[in-house]
Amino acid sequence: PIPFVLQTEASRGVLRLHKQRGRFYDVFAPDFQTRIVESIHKRWSSVKDSPMCIGTFVDNELPWGWDDTALAREVLRTPSDQPAKQEFCHRLQQKYGSVQALNKAWKTEFSSWNDFLNKQEVPKNVQHIDLQEFYRAFIDRYFQSCRDAVREAMPGKLYLGCRFFGTPPKDVIRGAAKYCDIVSFNIYRYSVTGFRDLPDGLDKPVIIGEFHFGIMREQFRGGIAATTCAGEQERGNAYRRYVTSVLRNPNFVGCHYYRLVDQPCTARVLDQENLGIGFVDVCDRPNPELVEAARDVGSRMYQIRSQAPRTDYTPSHH
Repeated sequence: PIPFVLQTEASRGVLRLHKQRGRFYDVFAPDFQTRIVESIHKRWSSVKDSPMCIGTFVDNELPWGWDDTALAREVLRTPSDQPAKQEFCHRLQQKYGSVQALNKAWKTEFSSWNDFLNKQEVPKNVQHIDLQEFYRAFIDRYFQSCRDAVREAMPGKLYLGCRFFGTPPKDVIRGAAKYCDIVSFNIYRYSVTGFRDLPDGLDKPVIIGEFHFGIMREQFRGGIAATTCAGEQERGNAYRRYVTSVLRNPNFVGCHYYRLVDQPCTARVLDQENLGIGFVDVCDRPNPELVEAARDVGSRMYQIRSQAPRTDYTPSHH
């Protein structure tokens, strides 16, 4: 038996994002947590009797924004009936009391709170602290809802976070660390030596949700640009180096290779991605060098892990 995890998500596409890829959820929608529970149940029902399932990721590579106010700004651009905008308005009412006090702080001319709700733009002089506070509330609501949904649907299993791609704003990572049992990152590099993506003061288990190394075969691309290799032997060496760097970092508790089989020659339907990254190709022919590398480092992982942690870390770059 091999330990495994689930991957689930809530319903997508509630908030349209103005300057970034994708959409985000409205975490203040009344049924947000319920939808996560329903999504988990669909995947959990077929494996709920398996003791080898250790937990679940909820979501993958969400567009958190470029700074610590991004999603709050997006909420201001939404219609008046958007639950997140109504929540933002409610919080501002609690803080300022009157719309006149808000106008003084923001240098705006809202005639009423309904006028605030009906406007769909970001005021030029909006107070940064108000955006930042709502962004933090948004983050907190997201991770708490996901955590509570996992506990309800999969009691006794781990909540493994949302698999960050790159490094989101520090407030997002702090929010994840508050509620996740393990914080997850998709890190596509040749090594995680120098991993410094947890903000100062956080000591939390970390798991790699995705990494891979690829070459040009039937595919048009050999992998994500940062991890493309010149040949099979280089792939094997890259795999050894990466997993060894995970084992030697005390924060990491595991890593997931993406994926077993090369992507289709005609590309996947989702986004036409076409990468030669699998342990086997599209004809089920194994990559001997990669298989041997996985066996080699796997047979020595407890020995590597028991060695003194490395301290010669260098700053990481995504």
